Amino acid sequence: MPCWTSTTPITSSREDRHVVLLTDLRHRAATSRALSQEFGSFARQQVSSLTARRLVCIRHRDTGPSPGVVIWGVIGYTSRSPLVRIEGTLNSARYISGVL
Repeated sequence: MPCWTSTTPITSSREDRHVVLLTDLRHRAATSRALSQEFGSFARQQVSSLTARRLVCIRHRDTGPSPGVVIWGVIGYTSRSPLVRIEGTLNSARYISGVL
């Protein structure tokens, strides 16, 4: 089934975060009764099949910071050094002790 893009969001990002928090499997208090009480107004709204297909195609992605990767190598006129992968945060002290 293809995924469609919509210019008009069905729910706001704030409502999306609220739904995710309430339906999180680690959240033990999120019972079906609590969810039905919370979203009772949504349950009474009719949703077209096209809207339902769009909801199925929602993809979540992480937006937080991701660690970078530093690859260090030297190419000289007559020589070269091997590539070295540097893990973690590279500050001046680590640069002096590990690279130089």
